[in-house]
Parts: sequence; C-alpha cells; structure tokens
Amino acid sequence: MQKKINTIWSNVIKNQNLFLICFFTIIMGLIGVIKKNTLIYDSLFYSQLSDSFYDKGVFNIINFSSDIRGYLYPLIIHMVSLIGKPIGLSLQACNVLANAFLVSTIITVVYSSFFQKQKTWSSLIIQSFLLLLFSVFWSDLIFYTLTDIWGIGFLMISIYFFNQIISEPNCIKAFIFSFFSGVFLYGAYNIRNIYLFTIPLILAVFIYSSIKHQKKPLLILPSLTLTMLGILLCALPQIAIIMHNLNTATPFVNTNV
Repeated sequence: MQKKINTIWSNVIKNQNLFLICFFTIIMGLIGVIKKNTLIYDSLFYSQLSDSFYDKGVFNIINFSSDIRGYLYPLIIHMVSLIGKPIGLSLQACNVLANAFLVSTIITVVYSSFFQKQKTWSSLIIQSFLLLLFSVFWSDLIFYTLTDIWGIGFLMISIYFFNQIISEPNCIKAFIFSFFSGVFLYGAYNIRNIYLFTIPLILAVFIYSSIKHQKKPLLILPSLTLTMLGILLCALPQIAIIMHNLNTATPFVNTNV
C-alpha cells in the first residue's frame, strides 16, 4: 500500500504542471457553478459581443458590432461556448473553465520555465501557493467574462515564445516560435489596448537579447520577419472589421469614442 502511495506521489511530482492545471480548473469550475454569478457591466457587454459575429444565423468575422473593442476576446468567448454547448455547459461555465485553465497554465509553465525547471516538492508547493493566492484575491477575473486574464495571458505566452527563440538551436523551431510570438503579441494588444506599447518594447528586447546571446544576424532578420507576419495574420480580422465599419484599413483598434 505504501509503495502504491509513493508511486502516486512521485507521478504527481513528475507531472505537477498537468496535475495543477487539471485540479485548479476543475475546482474553480465547480465553485463557478455553485456561485452562479450574474454578468454585469463589462462582463455582460463582452458576453453580448460574443454573439455579434452572426447576421441572420450566418457567422462572419466582419459582423462584429463594436468599433471600439478588439474582436479577439469576444471571438474566444464564442469559440469556448461552442465547445461546451454540446455537453450542456452555459457560456458562463465555459468561461470559468477556460479562464481557470489559462491562469493555471500560465502560472505553472512560466514558473517552471523561468524560475525552477527541476520538478520537486518545493516547486509543487510554490506553484500551488501562487494558484491559491490568485483564487483568493483575483477570483473575479476567473468568474466573469473580462479581458484581464486573456490579455496578460497572451502577453506572457508571447514572451515565453521569444525566450524560446533565443535559446533554441534548431532554426526551424526558432522560426515557428517567431511566428507564434507575433500572433500572441498582437493578440495581447487586441484584447487589452494598453499593451500596444509592449510590441516595440518586446521586439527591441528580443533584438538586444539575440545579439547578447550571439545569435547570427542572418537568423535575427528572418525571426523578426516571421514575427511581423504573425502580427499581421492576427491583425487581418481587425483590419477587415474596421474596413467594413469605418471604411478605413488599419490594424489598430479604434479608441475614439
């Protein structure tokens, strides 16, 4: 019996990221079902925007009805609700599960990537404490349809990819990371407009870090090009929406009210 318990615990330690992600997502999902929060203010507005992609029952990205909000977060809410609909989950339940999954993934992956790569009891305890801290002080960001988690989440994922580019010796993998870093970097801005300043800042830090780590200049330029392509790909729907609504071609979210 003791041997089985030891085996279970060793597997928990070995796969602690997966364990914490699943455990935190399930627990927060159950709490969300029990609480049944009523969506108000911005959370209600975003939930309504998630249905604005349809016109007479037909989905089209340019149907998005807001000129002053980015398309990406409402689209994420919509896609998440479509996944949960076949099993009877409401939009709010799907939102709680998706938010909890994203928070736990960011905390575990970022911590294990930047601070403590070796999986030990201490790393399990620290990550568990960070998740507990978040659930105590910032649980509303999980229970409501708000952009805060997804904005910082996309930004952290982009930074993670940039960090992988610098340390990745395989050119093909580095180029793939470059493309997706651009996608998530623009995604962070589209979700939370305040992150616009992070685009030139992170690109500048990436160039500096690449030179510092003696990356070949011939590899930096293709990486930056692929990053810009990733930014452009993620920005295309926003360009199409603004072109349709305001007859102006721009990747920037309209902030003029």
